[in-house]
Parts: sequence; C-alpha cells; structure tokens
Amino acid sequence: MGDSNLLAAKHSLTTCLEKHENCKSGISDPPILPTRVLDLGLDESALDGIFKLYESRKGERQHYSCLSYRWGEPGHRNLLTKNRKVDFINGAQVLDLEQCIQDTIRVIRKMGTRYLWIDALCIIQDDDQDIATQIPQMKDIYTNATFVLAADSLSDPAQTFSRPRHVPQAHICDFPALIDGNLETLSLLYMVEYSKDENPQPGEHKHYIELDQQLSNRAWTLQECVLARRLLVCSSSEIFWHCQEVSNQPVRPSYFAQPKALVPLDRQTLMESIQESKEDVSPTAGSPENEVPPEWLFLWFGLIEDYTKRQMSKPRDSLNALGGIAQEFEFQTGDKFVFGLSRKYLVWNLLWCSPFLDEKPHRWPQSPGKECDVSFPSWSWAGVSLPVKMILCNEFIPEAEVATNSDDTYDLLDAGTLLLQGKMTRISDIKRKVDGVTWLDCRSGVDRDDFERRKSSMFYLYLGHSTELSRDYTLYVGMAAHQEVSSHYFYLVLDPVRNGQFERLGLVHHRQLGHDPDLLHAEWTETSIWIR
Repeated sequence: MGDSNLLAAKHSLTTCLEKHENCKSGISDPPILPTRVLDLGLDESALDGIFKLYESRKGERQHYSCLSYRWGEPGHRNLLTKNRKVDFINGAQVLDLEQCIQDTIRVIRKMGTRYLWIDALCIIQDDDQDIATQIPQMKDIYTNATFVLAADSLSDPAQTFSRPRHVPQAHICDFPALIDGNLETLSLLYMVEYSKDENPQPGEHKHYIELDQQLSNRAWTLQECVLARRLLVCSSSEIFWHCQEVSNQPVRPSYFAQPKALVPLDRQTLMESIQESKEDVSPTAGSPENEVPPEWLFLWFGLIEDYTKRQMSKPRDSLNALGGIAQEFEFQTGDKFVFGLSRKYLVWNLLWCSPFLDEKPHRWPQSPGKECDVSFPSWSWAGVSLPVKMILCNEFIPEAEVATNSDDTYDLLDAGTLLLQGKMTRISDIKRKVDGVTWLDCRSGVDRDDFERRKSSMFYLYLGHSTELSRDYTLYVGMAAHQEVSSHYFYLVLDPVRNGQFERLGLVHHRQLGHDPDLLHAEWTETSIWIR
C-alpha cells in the first residue's frame, strides 16, 4: 500500500473516529485490550525492527487493530506456541514474519495504532485450554477494534498487499483537448464496474472486474468482517473503507463504479434488523402455532448459507468460527443458540438440507461419509461438510414441538439430545402416498439406493406445513412461482438407533394441492422421541 493510499486511509479513519456516531455507539473509549496483543512500539522509524507479545493486565484499556487474512496451507511457520511464547514476549524480528504480516504492521503503525491482534500470533495454537478461552472472546475482540484490516487480495500470507493497485484496461480512445491554453491528450475510458458473479457479462458500454474476495472463501473470516465496526479492505484493485456510516468506499477517487457489498452483512444492518423485530412476541413452549418468526431469524438463516459455503481446515471449528456472531445474536435478541440453531425457533431451524452433493466442494478436507470426527448432533447442520440450504417458509406453521415436560430438557438439549414431540410413522406403514423431494444428509453415509433398501426400518416425523416458500428455494427445486393453491409439508427422516433413540438422516419436502393435513396424517402416531 503506497503512502498516498495510507494517507487517504488514515483520513477515512480520522473522519470516522471524529464524526460517525453510529460507529462509536455502545463501545467504551478506549476499549479493553484482548488477553494478548502484539506491541509494535511507538517509533514509526523502527517498523522493520522488533515486535513484542504483550500480555495485558485485567481491565487494561488501549486502542488496538486486528488483521483478517487467510492463513494459507498447513505448515504456517509463524504461530504462537507454548515454546515460542517466551521468545515473542522478549521480542522478535518483524522481518521474520510473513510478508502479509510485515505489511500489516507497517499499515497499522502509519495509521497511528500501537497494538495489533492477530489470531495466529495472539492465541497459543498448541494449547487447547487457551484456544477454548480465547474463542468466546472473539466477538468483543473484533467489535472493539479501532479497525480491522482485511487482506482480501491474498490467498497466502507469504504474498504482499503493498504492491501497486491494478487498474483494469478500459480504454476507448485518445483525443486532443485544450487545457489552460495548452494542447493535451485525454483518454476516453469505459466505466468499470465490480462484480462478484462467477461469470460476469459485460453490459453496454461497461467493463467488469472481479473483486478478489479471498476472505469470502474462508469460514473464520465471516465473523471477522461482520463484527467489525470499521474495515479497511485491501483488494488488488483498490483500497476500500467500510464502516457503519460509509459503505464500500474507495479511499481515493476511483475509476470504478461502486462495488457490490464487500461483506454479506455488516454490523449496522445486523443491529437495524434486530431492533426492527424487538417487538415481536417470542414463542412460548407448547404454543408456537401462531408465532411469526422475527426478521432476524431469516438473517441468521442467510448467514448459515453463506458460512457453510466457506472452507475451514478443522471440522471441530464448525461452530467456533461462527461463535462470535452467535453471541451477538444472543446478546441482542435474548435467544440462545444450541449447536447453531435458535432455541426459541428450533423447529423452524430444523428445515435445513444439504442438496449440493455433486456441485459444491466440502467445507473441510475429508472424504464423504466421514465428514466430521467431532460429536455434533445429527439434527444440527454443524456436522455436515457440504453447504447447507435453509428452507425459508414465511408462513410455516410448526406441528412438532420441543418437549418441555422435564426440568432436564434444556440440559439435554445443550448436550445434543433433542426431545421432539409430534406425529410420526414408519415409512413402510404409510397408506397415503407421501412423495416429494428427499434431501439426504451427507454426514449420514446413506445414499439413494441405500435409502430405498432401508425404508422399511426408517420413520418420518411431521415438522409442519407452509403455503408459501421463499423464491430462492422454489427456484432451486424448479417450482413455478405461481401455481394452484398448494401446501408444503416437511418431515424429518429418522433412523432408529440403540436405547430407543433416533438419528436424523435427512429432510423430506412434500407438495400437495389443496390443504388437508388432518387427512394426510390421520393415522400417524402422536409421540415423543429422542433425537441425538
């Protein structure tokens, strides 16, 4: 990043700190330091010298910034470990760090910040207890940072973002012009627009360039961008400033038209959506039929779809990398999230599927059928390695309930055991044909042929129905947007396991003209079952 871009970025930061009330609301100034930060010193002339790992005192307040970047392939050589901790505290050479981090240190100091938080260098990576302690603090770490520098153009930390920006060729022609009495040559250029589309098509008199979007491919970076109050995004084409009052703005005058959103959701949009639904009546156990889910629930569903398309190295991080956002939702809504699902609206949250078997890469590098070696419950999307689609039903009426006839129910739910009450039947006992779209969970290891062979031992549990589906889902399954009046019924596919418990194998969506759920499920048995 050149000095002119640095000056412009610092001006954007200064303007935000002095004038943007939305960016300062709800945060103490200065904020509490994270447990550990890199102390870059006060002397800007010593940028290529020594940095120290600083362990803050309890309640100590100082301004600091964060780095959001891709770690790259396994074998990352600069990690904080038990053995290296003392060396880092005593001081280490900046030049021994990856080029990306060297660049970051230069930018942070030029922007006027002394302390820097980087997960790889501030969390002890070979200490499970320290990781477990630090991960829940990430919400506050990113929220309270003065700004987060997002290295969006780099796929590996060995690369540098301090290189000249690439200006796409959009030249039409040159022509002479008199400027202050002097004959000059001017150039006529196309307007260049940004695109995140996989196959952007040039429009009339326009050229398109791709935003780098390296960070949009990684699971951990979602919450880093969503929780940040201020983002300085370094792409290969431009440097962008994004805060709660300014969106996706180049720090210097640009040849390019406004880009599409650099982040799928920012903090301001999140807060506004939650505040708008504050007056919604929360559902109560045993009477969810008349409840309308608040808007923030559908916002959460959108985040899950975005998040599960991203890559991560360790299956055990499936919930950790989203933990900061979940904490923010809990704090703002009073809800609680269990294994990535809203407790208040748990039945709505069960309407997920993983239909991308032959289309999308797995979230973590492991073979199908053995996607996750961590014990996530079968009813949660967290243990599924493929991208997840949440079936949005604005008019969904749940017919199943989370049973609450025991004081231990919530503790069991937290442990991964769900007690669900509803109408249930063995698939082989169904007399009235219930066919439709069956989404089998990739984690179950059950393919289509195996499912057909084992149907006689499997069960359906009726979750509920809706007369309206989201446009996104209807397009995905190839339904016409406007059809005769019909109802959509949803069922969990369950496999009995030991001790009378069941495991989820998938989800069934059945569409039927008209609406008569009583007739459809008249012979089904009302029961309570444990799903693990």
